[in-house]
Amino acid sequence: MKNKDFWHKRFSVGLPLMITADEFRSCLETHHDYIDTVYLSSPMGDRFHAREQIAEQLKNREKVELFWKLVEIIKDKKYDINLEIVFNTPKLIPGDIKESRELFDQHDIKVDKVAVLDSIDWYYDSAKEYFPEAKIVQSVNNMKNTPEGLKTYKHKYDEIILGRQLIRNTEAARTVKKLGSKCVLLLNNGCSFICGGCREKAYCKRMYDKAREIHSAEYLYAQQSIMPFELHDDYFPLQYYDYFKLATRNGDADYINKTLDSYVNNKTEEYLAQGTKYYHLWGKLAWHIPYYDEFNLDRIREIKKQICDFSGSESERV
Repeated sequence: MKNKDFWHKRFSVGLPLMITADEFRSCLETHHDYIDTVYLSSPMGDRFHAREQIAEQLKNREKVELFWKLVEIIKDKKYDINLEIVFNTPKLIPGDIKESRELFDQHDIKVDKVAVLDSIDWYYDSAKEYFPEAKIVQSVNNMKNTPEGLKTYKHKYDEIILGRQLIRNTEAARTVKKLGSKCVLLLNNGCSFICGGCREKAYCKRMYDKAREIHSAEYLYAQQSIMPFELHDDYFPLQYYDYFKLATRNGDADYINKTLDSYVNNKTEEYLAQGTKYYHLWGKLAWHIPYYDEFNLDRIREIKKQICDFSGSESERV
């Protein structure tokens, strides 16, 4: 089991909007030692949001007001947390990134990281122009699907996020390090390994159903989730991963607190003893949920051992 120092400033969490300002501050008071970054999308209209739920929430004036209250809390210097803005949809138009900078300047908010899509050149160029002091992150929404594909990125990134079919691909993590970027592992999104990237919910469901034609629901959960014991018991060569990203934007305070607690303190059995609903902590894909009561942790462990892609020497383990 990894000690708590190992997890110091290693997590990136999404800004939740199903939370109160007091709950969010309490969350940061408890977990700020482990949170390096909070990521969010600009509250400037539907085209800025990859998630339909976030787009709908930010049509509500009260949610927009809450958004800015939460951002103010993040920037409290005592928490020492970076703020990351994501431009991770292909719908933006020239000028959007400039206007986002102006909006955050109006609120006197410093942006520390900017995530973009590599496939749209002007995103990167605009991020460098209007956020020159920020680190540039390659968005998981535009992630290449193979280690060789990672080498074809057009631009140099401070961080590259690995998700979907690359979460268990050690060669992909090695490739990111060889490119000179920090490697970020997406832990709990639960995405299908045959998914081509975030789109509408109907597409997501089709990809899950297609995978179910080949594998059981339990196998897919084992494949697509990353559970705490995998990180603590060396299922992954953790020296290749600098940060761990958590999908929390559509969660609440309880979800964020329990997810962080489980990963930092290696709590798998402890949460599952309280109910199978806690499988959701480590694989958020909604299509898994109807099968939770059928899952067996011992079988899932065995599947994970079988599909573990770690191919390094014992000396590479931490």
